[in-house]
Amino acid sequence: MAGGARSRSVAPLRALAWAGAIACLLFTFLVLPFMLVRNRDVRDWLLEGSLHRGLLPAQWHLRIDHVDRFDPTGIELRGIRLASDDAAAEWLALRSFTVRWKAGNLLRRRLWADLMVLDSLVIDLGSSPPSFGGSRTAARGESGGSGGLPWLRLDSLAVNDISVRRGEDLFLVGSLALAQLEHDKGRVRSRLRSIRAAHEPESVAVSIEDGSIEGMLPGEFSIRGALLGSRGLSSSLEADISFPREPGDRMRGTATFGIDHLRPMEIAPLSKIGFPWAEEDTLSGMIRADLGPHALTARVDLAGLLLGAPLGRFGLLAILSGETLAVEDLSLRHRAGRLAGEGRFLARKGEGRGRLDIADLSLGDPALAVLSPGLPRARAGGRLEGAFVAAADGPQASARLLDAWFEGLGSRIEPIALEGELASRVVRLDSLRV
Repeated sequence: MAGGARSRSVAPLRALAWAGAIACLLFTFLVLPFMLVRNRDVRDWLLEGSLHRGLLPAQWHLRIDHVDRFDPTGIELRGIRLASDDAAAEWLALRSFTVRWKAGNLLRRRLWADLMVLDSLVIDLGSSPPSFGGSRTAARGESGGSGGLPWLRLDSLAVNDISVRRGEDLFLVGSLALAQLEHDKGRVRSRLRSIRAAHEPESVAVSIEDGSIEGMLPGEFSIRGALLGSRGLSSSLEADISFPREPGDRMRGTATFGIDHLRPMEIAPLSKIGFPWAEEDTLSGMIRADLGPHALTARVDLAGLLLGAPLGRFGLLAILSGETLAVEDLSLRHRAGRLAGEGRFLARKGEGRGRLDIADLSLGDPALAVLSPGLPRARAGGRLEGAFVAAADGPQASARLLDAWFEGLGSRIEPIALEGELASRVVRLDSLRV
């Protein structure tokens, strides 16, 4: 009787002891870490031992001002700054960072977040960006790739109020929204909701919507099925981008724009170049840009209305290499006539040369009246060759008109040859042969 009573009195004590032990374990492993991380000194120590050593070069540091939430289901951080020791300002600043995830997946080394929101992201292009995965990992002989990243899925990613600056000057503002972002063994895929950007101070706003993004970390990405829109522009977008993997590598990529409509009068950069666009001018076709390690190549193939008249084709092949712009091919078929040409321009020296072939140009076409009112009802053609240099005392240029002809005013004159020069703002006619 006494032994049974004693065992019955001990059982609750054992249960209480087990409950206390389990509570201590839960507190130690689930509660205490989230309490400690709210302390700034502990937080900096953890960052130094993980993110800094794993990803950032030695002179770079990430700082977090406030931890509003840090528990098994989410994080809320405020005042995030990334800067180097020798920089006058932060390269990156973020007002707030919020993540909500499914805690059960953490036990399977899977991070499935319902949402991730970054608010008020500021990037300063005035200072050099850090080399992620750089010197510290390289010093330990580790790879800077994504092999260590776990399986990851974000149902919703939003980056709001992005500002890109050059020191005190605001350069770009925008936002980013993705859905179903997933990472698995280095492969990343996502559905694109929207990318919005506006260039300051010109206030040129562009949006990219829909489509998909897929690629491999840290290398190549592709965009498919996206729609590009802006005031006066509607286009499809497909792109392939290859980011640098090794020191000395350069970004490469291609972008193809299927232009549904382009109205030059409504696009700020085009409306300000001084060309007399007609209000009804509308173009459609294709524009393709190829960025290689040493050059940017642009191909343009458009048609529609130009100067209020039908444009059969505008074609352009241009290559920008360093400070040299080479126009390999320029062609235009318009109701008023046909043009073809090529040229080369050196920006640093301020010089260039080129040629323009003019075939059956109708000088009296109403479309040309905005360029030069009062032209006679006549037709003309020929080859124009020229060169120019931007000298200190004014531009200097030379030009030759070869194999030219003129038909109008009841007569036809051919061939016509002309040579002239422009020097110190004085035009000189060297020769004229008819």
